[in-house]
Amino acid sequence: MKHIWRGWGLCCWLATWVVAGVVCDARGEEPSNRAKLEELRQRAGNVDPAVAMQAIRELDQMGDAGRAGLLEKVKGLIARDVTLVGNFAGVIDDAKVKQAEAEIAAVRVKALENLEKLAKGETVTAAKQFQVKLKELLSRVNVTYGLRWKVIEAMRRRGECGAMVLRLGEKFEEAPYVALAAQATKALGMELGNAMSIPELEDAIEPHSEAENRALWFYRVCRRIEAYNRAQTGVVNKWEARSVALLNEYREGLGLLPLEIDPRLTEAARRHSKEMCDLKYFAHASPTPGQKMPIDRMQNAGYNAGWSENICANVGDADRAFTVWFNSPGHHLAMTSPAEIAIGCGRWDNAWTHTFGHGARLMLKDEAGRAEALKPLAGGVALAAQADNAKLPPVTVTRVETEITIIDPRTGEKVKLQGK
Repeated sequence: MKHIWRGWGLCCWLATWVVAGVVCDARGEEPSNRAKLEELRQRAGNVDPAVAMQAIRELDQMGDAGRAGLLEKVKGLIARDVTLVGNFAGVIDDAKVKQAEAEIAAVRVKALENLEKLAKGETVTAAKQFQVKLKELLSRVNVTYGLRWKVIEAMRRRGECGAMVLRLGEKFEEAPYVALAAQATKALGMELGNAMSIPELEDAIEPHSEAENRALWFYRVCRRIEAYNRAQTGVVNKWEARSVALLNEYREGLGLLPLEIDPRLTEAARRHSKEMCDLKYFAHASPTPGQKMPIDRMQNAGYNAGWSENICANVGDADRAFTVWFNSPGHHLAMTSPAEIAIGCGRWDNAWTHTFGHGARLMLKDEAGRAEALKPLAGGVALAAQADNAKLPPVTVTRVETEITIIDPRTGEKVKLQGK
């Protein structure tokens, strides 16, 4: 019996020990951290390399407990990335990509030249043809750009993982990396260093129009703005989100950066649409004191760098509203202004309003910066969107109007255009 108890005591000693009053298991893991560690270890083997890499970073930051078994996780991720790069190098046809890019560039030149002489009739018809063609071409190359960006991410992880392997006490072999870099260069269609140096949106650096890496930079920025807009579910309803997505798809085709959704511009747009419905009028000029013109409404919502506005009524859904604005030269110019970076979309019943701005990007601010910028909307004063399933009133007579202020490139002066 005495031997049994001694054996039991030895098992308990092997299973746990007390350090500074904290109970730990045989790997030195506190019970409170055990669940988190197991979750991170599971995520470190995730098929999504970005998820795996983030989990590996978090495990590394947890010290000795997190680093137990971490080397194998890191080496596993490296192996998966090697396979990914090799697979993409084998499927991407760079000659076809370059041919499509040349065709896109040629069509964009013609499309932008057409915008400079846009008027009702023939030029609007041509704009639609260019839109369809560019959408088709981009759908092809964007698939390849997506693969290429995954290669860039894999090569960036390679450096971080290599440093981690060395820190965890194992030699990092350089020869396989050289071979991998050659495969990455093939997949990317450019020198690896050129691809790895693509600036982020935060860098406020735009590659030259002829730069080899510009197309990938443009793709990356477009996807980031797109992801940001998709996350704005608490700001816009599905119809307003659809309206912005349609416009941004067209802008991307033209080679113009998409517009980010701004809650302040959205507030100005939505309140104007609601007021037009409530007071039964249709105009840019509001009868409400202090809200008369678009710039007044934007400033009241806290946005001080906007002036252009599109409105329409009795057009039905977002697709129809976009088509109506697309077919109107004034609205078309407002939607395709290269100076604008932000948009507010407000639909109320059958009234639609777009407001445009060119202030600092809200999506690049940290949490505190965003809170400061959105102070005018704090405390529940913002007008909530109508429900996604709100029933639209019957469509009667379509009405459309725009007010846009542009900078005359010859004089540098502001010029106001207004049309229906």
